[in-house]
Amino acid sequence: MSHFLARCLFVCGTLWTLPNTLLGLTVWVTLAPWGARARVVTGVVEIAGAPVRGFLSRFCGGAIGLTLGQTVLSWTPATHARARDHERVHVRQYLLWGPLFLPAYCLASAWIWLRGGDPYHGNPFEKQAYAVACIDPAVDDGL
Repeated sequence: MSHFLARCLFVCGTLWTLPNTLLGLTVWVTLAPWGARARVVTGVVEIAGAPVRGFLSRFCGGAIGLTLGQTVLSWTPATHARARDHERVHVRQYLLWGPLFLPAYCLASAWIWLRGGDPYHGNPFEKQAYAVACIDPAVDDGL
């Protein structure tokens, strides 16, 4: 694929997932007065700090990372580094699925849960992220 075509597809994906990215940026703006900090790493906004950890503990079961479009929330820069490959898979999933990603993710988890499975580890989006990032979810849980 040519560099130009790859750039065009990336821009289209960025626009397609913009509603999700804005959701992540809204979380950052809301938590910034309490110390949440953001930096851009390879085109992705990484947001970290004590209030982010509190947010993830309260609303995401204590996960160390949450991807929303082209933003990733995590506890610290160190946890960003640890989970970066995994979360970048989710960024690429968002670029492909756009605003349909969150409903698709939730429906997949619900379907798995209704069938008696683990809604997190059984979710195909998570399975792909763990596989591509070469992380064993049984050993490195909570990404």
